[in-house]
Amino acid sequence: MLLRILGLALLYLAFVGQPTWQEAAAALIGAALFAGFSLAQRQTAPQPFRFSLPPLHAAVSLLGALGRETATVGLALLRAVIGRPVRGEVTTQPFEPGGPDARDAARRALVILGLSLAPNGFVLDDTGEAEGLPLHRLAPQPVAADRRWPL
Repeated sequence: MLLRILGLALLYLAFVGQPTWQEAAAALIGAALFAGFSLAQRQTAPQPFRFSLPPLHAAVSLLGALGRETATVGLALLRAVIGRPVRGEVTTQPFEPGGPDARDAARRALVILGLSLAPNGFVLDDTGEAEGLPLHRLAPQPVAADRRWPL
């Protein structure tokens, strides 16, 4: 616990502009509170936090989509700059949300985040009431074939 407190305090002090004794005291107090909270949470949590990475094909697909969509949006914005009209569209991406377990919830969150942070898309509704995920796209693009990882 002492190493955790010192590590957190040093991390805090690394981002301080001019370290003073007041900043050092705040760093130690804040680090002690955070370390105590994390240990208490570890003791009372019903299950430990586990982060599982998406399949390799989903990560490669995400990187490929990022490059394609950046180029697509760049061309659409260039068309707007030279005076040609650009209209966005709302499309529905077929999506299998899965069940209520933690693994499916994490996959849903990663898919929605990935689709919303992509240059050419934004998820409009994630409540699960719509058939699939409604997306706003600046430039037209076909829907992804993968219903589990449509990135």
